Amino acid sequence: MAAVVIKPDALNLSGNMNNFVLTGSSLVSFVLKKGSAILLNQTYEPGPDRKITIDVKDIVEHELTFTLDGSNGAYTQAAICADFTAEIDGVSYPFRVIRGGVANLADTAANWLKLHFLTWQPKMKEVTYYSPEWLTYYAVQDCSIVLKATFEDYSTYSTAIAGCAAGKATTCNMQYAYISGLLNKRYPIMYEVWAESGTTKLTESQYYLFSDVQSEDEQWFLFENSLGGIDTFRAYGVKSLQAEHEHNIAMIGDEQLEYQVDTERKYVKNTGFLDDYSRRWLLDFFPSQEKYIYEAGAIRKIIVTESEVNYDSNDLPSNYSFTYQFAKRQPYLNLIRNESEIPANLTIPTPEKPDFILPPRLAELPRQELSEGVLIPAMDPHWPLATVTTYGAIHKNIYENVMGDVAAILADFFLSIGDGGSGSGGGGGGDGFYHIRSIDTTEPTDENAFTALRTLIEIEKNNDYLDNRYIRKDIDDYAQGNINFRRNIFVQYEATLTNAYILNAIYTHDLADNYNNPGFHIDAESGIAWLEKLRVKKGSIFAGELSSPTFVSGFPNGYG
Repeated sequence: MAAVVIKPDALNLSGNMNNFVLTGSSLVSFVLKKGSAILLNQTYEPGPDRKITIDVKDIVEHELTFTLDGSNGAYTQAAICADFTAEIDGVSYPFRVIRGGVANLADTAANWLKLHFLTWQPKMKEVTYYSPEWLTYYAVQDCSIVLKATFEDYSTYSTAIAGCAAGKATTCNMQYAYISGLLNKRYPIMYEVWAESGTTKLTESQYYLFSDVQSEDEQWFLFENSLGGIDTFRAYGVKSLQAEHEHNIAMIGDEQLEYQVDTERKYVKNTGFLDDYSRRWLLDFFPSQEKYIYEAGAIRKIIVTESEVNYDSNDLPSNYSFTYQFAKRQPYLNLIRNESEIPANLTIPTPEKPDFILPPRLAELPRQELSEGVLIPAMDPHWPLATVTTYGAIHKNIYENVMGDVAAILADFFLSIGDGGSGSGGGGGGDGFYHIRSIDTTEPTDENAFTALRTLIEIEKNNDYLDNRYIRKDIDDYAQGNINFRRNIFVQYEATLTNAYILNAIYTHDLADNYNNPGFHIDAESGIAWLEKLRVKKGSIFAGELSSPTFVSGFPNGYG
């Protein structure tokens, strides 16, 4: 059996995880599992130095993914960390891995994670009212994320905004608009965030400072950082478009036609001036494989095709430029044609002004029929402009996201069975079946179906057949064959039995004892069970008298 010299720690950052180093003189079996799923199953042969080195970093990182959830509040990054088990010659070695890494980590992963949020962004970060911001923390122990807000009058207010369970990574929404909502629409000039357990502060603080937009060209870019968290930076430099169109021409006779135009839109963006820390922090943006831009009220995935990332240590401020494209290439547009007419802010008059008018109560407003084009006010938490949506768009979105999978399954099913053919009086339907109507003579098969009316007719036709097969419970009825009772018979009213075959003894007791004894129960208060003939295979026990209503004594004419 191989000896394990080095192995991953109980808790690891994937970028800093140890390789498995084994020593031995014979073949070694190595199995890597995530839960019960086998990720790797190999046999290794030692080298001349009797050592075996197994690197599972790429396999492990492939199983870990980060999730971007644009909804309000805090959510768990369920897939950013996972438990793995290595089985070496049948011996199990469990370990846990979190996606991310730290260069030249001089601490244990558990201790580093306990002290830090999963971000390299500046400790003091300026944010706008709408810019999307998230902060992720991996909890080594149960703890809470605490927020302390400072207002213009320098008063403060503290509250817990999320609970973190040990072994879970939690991402919290740090957008200014969301935080002000948690503070009952009070607007802080700064808010501080940290993790604490009980009264013990675990992490360093992250500070968010309110600021206005830095230029009309400001855009917000999001990316998965090298620690597995989500960072946002504000690029306020110049944006330019580089559109390329490849026109494919076909000649038909004497006429030339454009049969296809390949459109490629590239955007060149400058970050704006960066201080010393920010230019080092943004080095994390370019290697990231998950990049997004928040534009026109939506978070859209992008890819960076080129970048110019250079600076001199003694040259401040500096800036970067990069070229990006939307990950989903489409030649279509979606423009707001009256954008200049939409106010950036809506001003509500105060009650002290004479022109203040209270709106009517909602109950007093007329009802609107929900046709497809009905407009409904809508506000995105990260977009400053007021917008609308339609009833048709809401209906379509719900159908596609909730019912789409169900509809696809049904469609595949009906498509697989095909049409049922055709016949007189019948017809096809949206379900792919041929429908047998009330006057149709088509024979029922697995390839067709009765209509509702035909189903009722078939039930009526078979009533006599069903009546002969089953004993009714709601009316007086008779059984044409023998019936064997394996359990008790309860009689609530007077019953007359012509012949009774009872496999076990009959017990007759008071009403209170009837339900405690097996056999034939008689309810003494409700009625009498008359048996004209009684055959008992085993012994009979009578608690009271045994008599005949026609008993005549005397010999030789007595009977009963």
